Amino acid sequence: MINSFVSKCVDYKFNGAKLKFDLSYALFSSFDIDKGSHFLLKTVARQDVIKNGFSVFDLGCGVGTLGVSVAGSFSDIKLSVMDRDALAVDFTVSNAKKNGLRVFEAFYGLAFDGVLGHYDVVLANIPAKAGESVICSMIKNCGMALGVNGLCCIVVVRTLASFVSSVLMELGCRVVYVEKNIDYTVFHYNMGNLDRLASAEFRLSDYFRVISNFNVRDYSYTLQTVYNLPNFDSVSYDIGLAASVIPDDDFSKAVFVNPNQGHLPLIYLKKFPELKSIFLVSRDALELKISEYNIKRYFSDVEVKVFHSSDFLDLGFNGLSDLFVAASIYKIAEFDYYSFVFEAISSWCGENCKFLLYGKSSNFLKHPKGFKLLKTKKNRGFKAELFRK
Repeated sequence: MINSFVSKCVDYKFNGAKLKFDLSYALFSSFDIDKGSHFLLKTVARQDVIKNGFSVFDLGCGVGTLGVSVAGSFSDIKLSVMDRDALAVDFTVSNAKKNGLRVFEAFYGLAFDGVLGHYDVVLANIPAKAGESVICSMIKNCGMALGVNGLCCIVVVRTLASFVSSVLMELGCRVVYVEKNIDYTVFHYNMGNLDRLASAEFRLSDYFRVISNFNVRDYSYTLQTVYNLPNFDSVSYDIGLAASVIPDDDFSKAVFVNPNQGHLPLIYLKKFPELKSIFLVSRDALELKISEYNIKRYFSDVEVKVFHSSDFLDLGFNGLSDLFVAASIYKIAEFDYYSFVFEAISSWCGENCKFLLYGKSSNFLKHPKGFKLLKTKKNRGFKAELFRK
């Protein structure tokens, strides 16, 4: 599965270790090791941060640049990794194996959700577009996840340096090292003498952006939106098109792939409020968390099952009858995502099933044989198609 997403393999040297990393167009920094992570690793080596036998937590691991580099250049490192993108975690685990290493713990989810342990070193390349409340939460929880005498080492884009510095000061953190270049700033810090919680504390509310009212194809609803996902104040044309081709059949189960902020699941429940079971499927933990939150907020009786995975063919359900599926289609360079989703849906669907695909028209290809196209809607470069198997 991973091999289908690999765009290239690059060589990388860190602290005397010669490493190899598979990269992907589907993940951050698809052409080479990103400069921010490289800069952070240089400071880690220069300041003698890591020792043999340390436990290291790589937050937002991507392809594993930080964690795998450290584990590959020191002995007996207990490496734990986490990312909101399931594909990123899969790539990190795979790249560790490629370099003869093993990931001790692999967490699939938002920052520190379900993480109870404490670590000698926490490494993170903080995403610039995460939103200020999310960045504050990450900085605090990185510190809360430290063990005795532990150290956080983070890198941010230079434009965020002043903000991060003020957050560290407000939290009472002890900053032990700072280094800057033209693009990035690195901070090494711990929580100083502050009383710490038993472990890092995840709160979905840290990601909340605004509560917005929407009206799509005569369906009115209210949605809690989050930072770092689109459609927080208006709805893209493809979601409107998808809403217009939802069939009138009353199915017992519905699957929503890449549900974004939760727009289409709520629209569907507005049309079929008696629906009892919804499956949410995505690589992105944030999509899943906020969609589940919005569904349960307004339709508390609905059973919601969440599948956070990069491999839609290995979710544990196949041949389901009386099923409706809606999937958002996006583009990944040099990867046939359209056919990938078709194959997955084909395996999920048994008798009496319909499914719709929606997204930019340029992301659609000729559909495979064995599927009947029931309806198509287009508008301003977007498309929605309704099928029966």
